[in-house]
Amino acid sequence: MDEKSLKERGIKFIESAVEKMPFDDKFFDVSLSRHMIEHVDNPIVACKEIMRVSQSGVIICPNVFAEYIFGRTYHKWFVQRRGNTLIFVEKNESEISPLFGNPPRVENSRVNGDKNTNPFDILLNDRHWYKGFEGYKRLSEKIRALWYGHEPAIENVLIWEGSFNVVVISQNGGVSQI
Repeated sequence: MDEKSLKERGIKFIESAVEKMPFDDKFFDVSLSRHMIEHVDNPIVACKEIMRVSQSGVIICPNVFAEYIFGRTYHKWFVQRRGNTLIFVEKNESEISPLFGNPPRVENSRVNGDKNTNPFDILLNDRHWYKGFEGYKRLSEKIRALWYGHEPAIENVLIWEGSFNVVVISQNGGVSQI
């Protein structure tokens, strides 16, 4: 849906960086962050801003296991949830994509895996791009169930009200928290 269609329906679209949103304090009753927080430069600033503009919310992001097996090079942080706390660990160079690279970017066609294709992406087979791997059906079904079921083995889901805690561990071992 494009911005014009939204406007015609009376929906206002506002684009903003999460670190400095153009909303008053507690403007939103609830906010949803889905697979965004692992991309931010400064998790403390981003999380403070989310808490500033929202009374409550949900943050969903890949957990450490998912980062290791799917290894997205564009994610800056390993994130783990413990109770009401999100723990961010800054990835170092060797952790950027520990197993394999990103999945291929393909438009309206199918691809076959090659020696550089992440085998977990093949098992997930998100858009049914890969052919010839049907022999791994049981494992593929399990990976897909975890991924699409938003299971704790794959995703962190933090449901918060009022505030939540944040711990950030930098590459050099420095610790910051709110």
